Amino acid sequence: MGKDPKEVTDQADIDALTYYWDAIELFEHDLNANAPYLTVSLVQTVMDELDEAFSAYSLGMDRAVFAYLETDVNKKLALYGEALTYYAKAQLYSQMVKTMLLRAKGQ
Repeated sequence: MGKDPKEVTDQADIDALTYYWDAIELFEHDLNANAPYLTVSLVQTVMDELDEAFSAYSLGMDRAVFAYLETDVNKKLALYGEALTYYAKAQLYSQMVKTMLLRAKGQ
């Protein structure tokens, strides 16, 4: 892990968005292919989890921007910490979706 909190947070942003798009692409591909394993309840669950992931990602971006603008070092670090927590949550929900889809698919 890097020493610069902005650098670490920027990488967490990239990782969270990458995880999110990986999950979205897998879901959209199978949804467009009318995959038989995609039941109504599974689709709803996946959509809810993806909403949670993107909400967390958005809140992470918000906290990261405020951290970048903050001049007080302690407040800046606290905001970067919040941003990292939200990015981790976004990564978690995205990975949960991907795992859920792969398991339902039988992989």
